[in-house]
Amino acid sequence: MMKILIIVHSPLQLINVNEYLYKNELRNEDLHFVFHHVTNKREVDQTQNTFEYLKLKGKIKRYEYLNSGSLRNPLNKFKMLQELTSVKKDFYGIKWDKILIGDINSLVHSAIVGMFEGERIYVDDGNVIYSVVERLKNKSSSKEFTIFPYWKGLFMKVLGYDIKIRNNNVTLFTYYYGKIREKLSDFDIQIDQNNFTYLKKNQNRLELDDNVVYFIGTALCSNSIIEENYFKSLILRIAEYYKDKHVVYFSHRAENSDTLKIIEQVGWEVSANQLPIELSVIRRQTWPTEFGVFFSSAVDTLNDIYTINSFKAFLLKEEEIIDDGHKKNIRNVYNAYRDYANLRLISIG
Repeated sequence: MMKILIIVHSPLQLINVNEYLYKNELRNEDLHFVFHHVTNKREVDQTQNTFEYLKLKGKIKRYEYLNSGSLRNPLNKFKMLQELTSVKKDFYGIKWDKILIGDINSLVHSAIVGMFEGERIYVDDGNVIYSVVERLKNKSSSKEFTIFPYWKGLFMKVLGYDIKIRNNNVTLFTYYYGKIREKLSDFDIQIDQNNFTYLKKNQNRLELDDNVVYFIGTALCSNSIIEENYFKSLILRIAEYYKDKHVVYFSHRAENSDTLKIIEQVGWEVSANQLPIELSVIRRQTWPTEFGVFFSSAVDTLNDIYTINSFKAFLLKEEEIIDDGHKKNIRNVYNAYRDYANLRLISIG
């Protein structure tokens, strides 16, 4: 029986892991899950609920998830080292046949992977793949490389953790296969397509309701992408746009109560999701006439899993986006959206 280590911190990553396991007939192997979580009960609950919904089996170890972007804080450096030491102790001496990684963009995940030998499979963590591919430019000739800033790599090396990716022992399992394959053609990295075979096999048929719109929530304020006042002004305008529709807002697990109150004030139904949207939508009684969104990796997953008639992406003004890194990432996503046949970009102010 194969021993497989699985490192995830979100329900979407777990969905993608399950698709890899299902496609390769590995769901009944000896699975060991490392769950990293932010201090967010909804994320913890959604990940556990997703695990149960997908009928996965295996041993689970839970650890506090640390945002590696905060490593300039000495206390966080200590916490991360403490956490990584716990992982190393818990899995010491185990030889893995495969290691499935939920977030190629996570310093913590990369450090854990570097502790062990085994074939490495990176699954998608949403549209962050666009920024990852951007950072991989000019690294194709290297046998090993890192996608992180130099100072982070040096810091981790001093601590004794290897965060490098090695070309010859890596598979990228992705539903962005067609969009990134050519961009990574110079790499030795294997690219395997995620077709969502498991979810497609288990989906229900729902009756279309022309009066209903599903709006996909994004943690814009909680993640400090835009200010709350701007978010409120956007929601008011979009509510006017959809004034003749019943809008169901699928909140993101990281959204705070203040932003959800804004949603409720415009009369939208807020869906308190116990599962990620990819699974929540098929538990509803009807199918919407269209999906609204600011931006979300769910656009890609839903498009791959289901037949979607129409998406409308309501554009954020770039000058209202707080962080330059967010500006670049969102710009990449909107540029990608321009090629989607069933998606319209809407400028609403």
